Amino acid sequence: MRRKGYVRFTVTAQTCGFASLTIIRYGLAALLCTLSAGAWARGVSPYLPLNLEPEIERKIERVLELADKPVMTRPIPAAAVLDALPRACAIDPVLCGQVRNFLARYEHNAGTSYASAELSASHGPSEVLPNEHGLESGSHYDVDAAVYWQPFDHALESIRQSVIG
Repeated sequence: MRRKGYVRFTVTAQTCGFASLTIIRYGLAALLCTLSAGAWARGVSPYLPLNLEPEIERKIERVLELADKPVMTRPIPAAAVLDALPRACAIDPVLCGQVRNFLARYEHNAGTSYASAELSASHGPSEVLPNEHGLESGSHYDVDAAVYWQPFDHALESIRQSVIG
């Protein structure tokens, strides 16, 4: 029994069409992603270089362990280390100060992450050295550097260059 002026409207895949439902589904997903405050709150986080000095790498791992955030993947996000510092500072303030000094280089808009140069001399036939990314024993120098630029909070550009000769 229908009342006068009452119109029943149901939405089905046949009335909207598959393409329209897909657009609606992706639109809702995009809306939910943009509404999440955590995704936009901090911006991008630079990653610490993979080939850190062993001393500072051990200190960073210790800070993360003190904060109950063990290192599970590499590279390590700098934001994860910054988040771990308050808990680690309560236990070991000296270690905390050393790691803060190291992380200070990543708090600028542009800079050099690291730079290194190696010189070598060799004799005899040239052969590829193990675990050196194609470096041959006849190579006389190896220069490696990485720079970054962060124009605003949600964009980060990083360039790494290695020259072997």
